[in-house]
Amino acid sequence: MSAGLMPFGALSPADITRLMQQARPQVDVGADDVPAAIPPGFTGFVPPTAPTMQPQVAAAAPAAEPEAPARAPLRMFGSLPPQMSAPVAAEPARSPLPSLVGSQTPAMPPRAPVAPHGDDEVPAAAAPARPLTFGSLPAPTAPATTGSTAAPAAAAPTAAMPAAEPSLLDRIGSGLRNLNANGGGDLLTSLGIGLMSTPGFGRGAAAGLKAYQDNEGKRAASDLARAEFGLKVRKDAQEQRQLTGNAQYVTSKIPGISPDQALTLGGNPAFMNELFKGVLPPAELYKQYTDADGNRWNRNERTGQETVALQAKDDKTVTPVSEADRVALGLPAGSYQKDANGKISPINATGTTINMGAEKAQDATVGKAYGDYQVDLATKGRNAGNTLNSLALMEQAARNPNFYSGTGAETVKRANQFLVAMGVKDANYTKPTEVFDALSNKVVLDGLGGSLGPGISNTDRDYIGRTAPTLAQSQAGNLELIAIARSLAQRQQAVAKLGRDYAAANGGRLDSGFDQKLEEYAAANPLFPAAQASATQRSDGATGANGPGGIAAPRSQADFDALPKGAMYVDPADGRRYRKN
Repeated sequence: MSAGLMPFGALSPADITRLMQQARPQVDVGADDVPAAIPPGFTGFVPPTAPTMQPQVAAAAPAAEPEAPARAPLRMFGSLPPQMSAPVAAEPARSPLPSLVGSQTPAMPPRAPVAPHGDDEVPAAAAPARPLTFGSLPAPTAPATTGSTAAPAAAAPTAAMPAAEPSLLDRIGSGLRNLNANGGGDLLTSLGIGLMSTPGFGRGAAAGLKAYQDNEGKRAASDLARAEFGLKVRKDAQEQRQLTGNAQYVTSKIPGISPDQALTLGGNPAFMNELFKGVLPPAELYKQYTDADGNRWNRNERTGQETVALQAKDDKTVTPVSEADRVALGLPAGSYQKDANGKISPINATGTTINMGAEKAQDATVGKAYGDYQVDLATKGRNAGNTLNSLALMEQAARNPNFYSGTGAETVKRANQFLVAMGVKDANYTKPTEVFDALSNKVVLDGLGGSLGPGISNTDRDYIGRTAPTLAQSQAGNLELIAIARSLAQRQQAVAKLGRDYAAANGGRLDSGFDQKLEEYAAANPLFPAAQASATQRSDGATGANGPGGIAAPRSQADFDALPKGAMYVDPADGRRYRKN
């Protein structure tokens, strides 16, 4: 019996007995016949139809027990005839009936005792569950035959019933609300727009995500702007309230002041600090006025005390007389002034003129020129040391076997740099050329006084650049230019030392005597003696007409005597060249 009734769960013997009694053949009842009441013992339970086992709608809430006989269908065993339900005594609560296969109704709770007929009072509390005895059906541990998902009820009736879990729709709605609260709605909208507007799922999703990020950035910027605007509005309102309060405080401390003046003073932090301390600023504490006699007084606005600031007889201030007042007063042409007592006097009546004298003006001009010259000598002497170091390094680079200068030197340098970069040549191959090129620019800069400066034009820079050794000259030419530049730098150092020595013996300054010293030093120490000895070219005014090739052609004995020793000349008698012994 237990195995055959497993779909009904654990039934008590009394329930099984009533079930068997109602299963006896009775008068057929129509399929549409609805029972008026559910017999006791099956409250809230409607078993499914036997042939199809289709799910049925949950039974209605139990109604009051009627007086007339009630008919209860039990569709698992076919249509049952109406049966008179005799009053049954209340029995202890039994185990709940689990749902049948396909039933939509939840597991039945423990049945409460049925109230007596005709009494609508609330039933008493359920009695403790009856312990298992011989003949009772235990609750199945795994109701595999029923397919019910409802868990068996707890054996102990005193255990608290668990809270009802939310339905699937409630959980879906709660999830959608949380998603929308966290910006998920905007994300889904952007993804939908991207998928509809851009072909391809990947491209559409990417476009939607990008649109979402752009919108989020704009929203964040808008929120930040609104927050900043709110802060500014709040700060402005706070400052306005503070200004209004300061103005009211000023009005209370300085009676009779106008509202505009009170607002102006309320916005002055220094004034308000002094006012809060109980002390007015000096400009507001004392007022100054002049009486009818011309005396100037200081008045303490708080105490009313007055003190003399300046008597009229001691006032030395004067004001110029306008041209209209001069004409009205009948004064002669000129400039006039009026003192505090009203006395008028001419301005510069004697017409005094300050004259420095021609000799003093010349001394000032010459002294300034020698002062600038002394500073220039010292600057060039300092820069000469740097130039000598650069020239020594340039000469070392120019004597390197890998160095090349002259025609196409820049092109050769770039080609070698490319080969070095490609690993064809060693890095040391281009080093001397690069060092020489860099130091040549430094030599030019030293020749300009250490910097280009605002007074150096492009023409000056190009001129000095052509006199310095560069890659445009040949190797021999660069070595010669290096030697010339070294001699010039050494001469600058020598002249700077000569100027320092002369200034030390002459009160720390240079004058015309230094020029004499410099001329004597240059004559005793020629800079390029060999070049000067071989310089025989003279102008036509000194040697007369020049011969072929610019060689001197003396026309008289005086012209011949004027030629230096060793000079080449053309004899007018035979037209041949000779050197003077």
